[in-house]
Amino acid sequence: LLHSNYVTRCSDIQNVSQASDTLTVVDAIMNEFRSDQLATYGLNIAVRSMMVNNETTSRGFQPIRKKVKAQLHDSTKSYGEQVKKLGLILRPVPTRLLATEYKGYVTIIQNSALNKSHSDVVST
Repeated sequence: LLHSNYVTRCSDIQNVSQASDTLTVVDAIMNEFRSDQLATYGLNIAVRSMMVNNETTSRGFQPIRKKVKAQLHDSTKSYGEQVKKLGLILRPVPTRLLATEYKGYVTIIQNSALNKSHSDVVST
């Protein structure tokens, strides 16, 4: 559940990166099958790290989504081309990667870039 929702909850890509690193460590802890206590400990670390790493939550209603299965659509290729035209990426991204998490990362980067440019215009 955390893996499917943490990208949309963070408002900064640095926070997403830190949360992703922590979830990787927690996955390693929870995969230790010899101890039942490690699953509870891993879940505790995961939830606390999401709260610590997310300095400012994204605004607006964010529904909780169930686990996402990557489904490739025709629009994924056109979205990749659109992102390249905007200058957010320079190299082609594999379709499966773009369909899973890359699209969420690019959206966060794009939104923070728009907010920064808007605040620069307002301050001048």
